[in-house]
Amino acid sequence: MKKNLFYLFALICSITLFSACSDDDDPEYIQDGEFDGVYLGTLDVDAAGVVEVNDIPQKVYITKTGENQIKMELKNFVFQKIELGNIVVDRIDVVKHGTSCTFSGSGNLDLAVGECAVTVSGSIEGNKLDMDIAVVAAGALNVTVDFEGTKLAADKSSEAKILTFSFENEYVVAQPVIDDSNKTITFMISDNMPEEELKALVPTFTLSQGATCDKESGVAQDFSKEVTYTITSEDGIVTVTYTVSITGKEKYLTFDEWETIKTSTAGSKEEYQNPSGTYGTSNPGVMTINDMFGQVGVTFEYSVAPVDGKNGKAAQLKTLHTSINVNGMDYNEAFGGLVPYVTAGSLFTGTFDTDMFNPLNSTKFGIPFAGKPITFKGWYKYTPGEVYYDNKNKKVEGMVDQCSIYAVLYTDSLDTKGNNIPLTGDYKNKEGYIGSSSRIIMKAELADGSAKADWTEFSIPFQLLEGKTYEPTKKYHLAIVCSSSFEGDYYKGAPGSVLTIDDFSVISE
Repeated sequence: MKKNLFYLFALICSITLFSACSDDDDPEYIQDGEFDGVYLGTLDVDAAGVVEVNDIPQKVYITKTGENQIKMELKNFVFQKIELGNIVVDRIDVVKHGTSCTFSGSGNLDLAVGECAVTVSGSIEGNKLDMDIAVVAAGALNVTVDFEGTKLAADKSSEAKILTFSFENEYVVAQPVIDDSNKTITFMISDNMPEEELKALVPTFTLSQGATCDKESGVAQDFSKEVTYTITSEDGIVTVTYTVSITGKEKYLTFDEWETIKTSTAGSKEEYQNPSGTYGTSNPGVMTINDMFGQVGVTFEYSVAPVDGKNGKAAQLKTLHTSINVNGMDYNEAFGGLVPYVTAGSLFTGTFDTDMFNPLNSTKFGIPFAGKPITFKGWYKYTPGEVYYDNKNKKVEGMVDQCSIYAVLYTDSLDTKGNNIPLTGDYKNKEGYIGSSSRIIMKAELADGSAKADWTEFSIPFQLLEGKTYEPTKKYHLAIVCSSSFEGDYYKGAPGSVLTIDDFSVISE
């Protein structure tokens, strides 16, 4: 009987002990991937009751870091356009309750506003995250942040960028440049672009992964004014607006097309080639000499002619020794300097109108130009002649010829008929001379006029002259001047000097 009672007592004790052990449950541990993930939702931010902003799109990253610990990351947090940085709190304690959990933790962070104390608490139920963040900035400013979000099956990109932007149009001379820092896209067009084309220009562009734009690629826009493109990231959090505009215009001055100019002098068969467009050259002066002295058997080659260029045709400028001595008679001297001993090859924007009584006044420099010029660009090569002569036909020992390439912008001055009075090559008239007129406000000049055996590129900035300003309301003329002898306008140089030029352009605002 006692033995039976003992077994009964032992059974009761074991049952009691088992029951006691069962009541003392082990804690539930979170599993890898159970609550980890990216939660997309919105933030409500209250900065000490002074600034309150609701429904800010945001992502929160939850990562398991221990048996019952997680890390919370709120990346690239921006509030009121202030980039505060990443809010990251590690070693947050978690209490799991079946398929849900609660958590709380704190940390000290160094954000853009300084050192901050951050406290995090909240819960995760299924795929829903509800979290409160308390931030004490600079030891005084209390900021509360409420977040509600839903777990994503996979992370979505927060990048909102235009990756490429281009035009397929012959008048777009420099493809768009994307400046992500300033959120601008700029491009350059030809000065010849028709207004109607500019107002219906079609861009094609690509965006960062999953991003969307408020305008479609391949759809025409009016780029005669600024156009904005607003990009929204794949996750909807980041919105960026790019401003697309013309950075400048480029006026091409090429030498591919030439036309034949024939003399109007009876009995003469003289003719020369002139580049098509608004170009003047020294060829008319040479033609006049040939017309005058051809009957005594004296003719000269033309100082400007087309040759094969870097691309297509180029212009070759050659300095001539136009000394005329027949039967012991110096015709240059006899004509009182009206026929120079040295004629430099010159080419310029403008016209050449022969002035027999003042040859220096024959060159009329400049063409109308709209906009503020920025850069003068082109290609050239140069070979100086062997012997340098002054304007009295005397050799100058030790002097080596150089070429001259420059551009000037000058203000209009109107005559009684309302036409611009062009600057000329007459250095005796200081105010009318292209080298000294006070009407010139900007200049771009090639610094190195020495020999260049191969094609050499130049890019020269336009500089405002001292005391001068550019005023958009005024009218201007642009003169580009090239000479095979840098003192050619003084009738000095080395015969045989050859300057070859190609692909000129002027970039303007």
